[in-house]
Amino acid sequence: MRLKLMFVLLLFWLGLTKAFASPASDLATQFLGYLENYYVEPEKLDLKSLKSGLEIAVANLCGDDASCPTSKIHDELSKITKALPDKTSRFLNPEQAAQKRSEARGDTLNDARFGIGIELRQNLVYRVLDNSPADKARVMVGDVITSISRNNQAWAKKLEFGDNTPVTIALERRGVKFFKSMSPELGWLTNLGFPASGVPKPKIGYLRIPSFQMSGTAARVHEQIAKLVSGGANSLILDLRFNTGGLLEEMLLTLSAFHDGAVLRLRSRGATQLYSLKNGGIEAQVGNKTSRYALPKPTTFKGNLIVLTNSSTASAAELMALILQREQLARFVGEPSYGLCQTALAPLQLLDQSELRLAAVKNLFADNESIPEKLEPDYNMTDDLTALEQGHDLVLETAIKWLQPINLSVKGMLEQTPF
Repeated sequence: MRLKLMFVLLLFWLGLTKAFASPASDLATQFLGYLENYYVEPEKLDLKSLKSGLEIAVANLCGDDASCPTSKIHDELSKITKALPDKTSRFLNPEQAAQKRSEARGDTLNDARFGIGIELRQNLVYRVLDNSPADKARVMVGDVITSISRNNQAWAKKLEFGDNTPVTIALERRGVKFFKSMSPELGWLTNLGFPASGVPKPKIGYLRIPSFQMSGTAARVHEQIAKLVSGGANSLILDLRFNTGGLLEEMLLTLSAFHDGAVLRLRSRGATQLYSLKNGGIEAQVGNKTSRYALPKPTTFKGNLIVLTNSSTASAAELMALILQREQLARFVGEPSYGLCQTALAPLQLLDQSELRLAAVKNLFADNESIPEKLEPDYNMTDDLTALEQGHDLVLETAIKWLQPINLSVKGMLEQTPF
C-alpha cells in the first residue's frame, strides 16, 4: 500500500513537472521573478497569492501540454499587471512591444501602418497634420466623423490601416453633412506622436507635444522653439493635453529648454540616480559616476510660458509640468493632470520578446521631496469638445487672453488673472 502511494505521488509530481515545463510556464516564472526583484514597492505585493494564481492559470490554460506556447498566458499576464498597486504597469505582447519599440525609434520609414493624419477625441477631429491625406482632403479640426467605410463596407476599427486602399469618411461640420475620400499613407500614425508648432497670435508661439514616446522628440521641440523665437515670439503656450508620457530622456531634454539645475531623483531598489539639466543637456549621476546626454543644437526659452494640461496629461508629461510648476517657470490652464507620476516604468524584455513595463522606480524631486499626486492648474477649466465643433478651443483661447494684454516676466505673470 505504501509503495503504491509513493508511486501515485511520483506520477503526480511528474505530471506537475510536465505541466509547468513549457514555454508558457517559463514565461510565467520569468514574469514573477521580475515582480519579485524589481517592483519598486514590494511590500505592497502579495507574491505568494500572485504565484499561486498564475500557476493555476497556467495549469488551466495548458493542461499537460509540454509545448504550451507563451501566447496562451498573455491575457493573464496583462490582467495581473493592470491590477498591480501602482496602476501604471503594463504587459505588452510581442506585437505590441515591437510596435512600441518602433514608435520609440521614431521609425516612420519602417512603420508598416497606414494612416490619414487625424487625431480623434470621441469621433471629433482634434488635430489634422499638415500635408497629410486628411489635410489634403480639407478635413478640419472640429469636424465630427459619423462613419468610415472601405470597399463599400463599414470600417469599425481605429484610423489605422494595413494598406492604401481608399477610405471614405462621412463628416458633419456645423450641421452640414458631407463625405471625403482619401488614400491612407505610410508613416502618418507615427507622425501623430511628434511635436507641432504654430503662431496663433503675433509674438505668441504655440507648441503641442502629444507624446514623449519617440526618440527625437526633444530635438524637434528645441528646433521649433528656436524657429518661433526667431519669428518674434516672446511668449509660448506649451500644450501637454492628452500627452500620456513616454521616454524620460526625451522629457528631460525638452525641459532643458526652460530650466537649468538639478530637477529629479529616481530611486529604485538597487540605486539612486540624480538628474540635472545644463546647457540643453542632461547630467545623470549614480554614485560617483556621471553621464551626460546633450542635443546637437539646444535652445533656451526665457519668455512667458503657459502650459495646458488635462486629465490625460500623465507620466513623463505630468512630471515635466510639476517640475515647471515647482520652479515657478510657468502658469497652468486646464484640468488637473492624471495623477500617476510618482513611479516610473522600466521596460523589461521577456523571453518571447513580450515586455513588462514595470513600476520599478520611485520619482522624487532633486532634494528628495515627494512628487505631488497630480498637478493642479492655476486656472481650472475643462476641455469643451462641443465648443471645438464650432471652431473654438476654449482652453487655448483662455491662455492666449492671458498672454495678450501683458508683457511681464513669469514672476509677474503669477499675479495676473486671465480676465
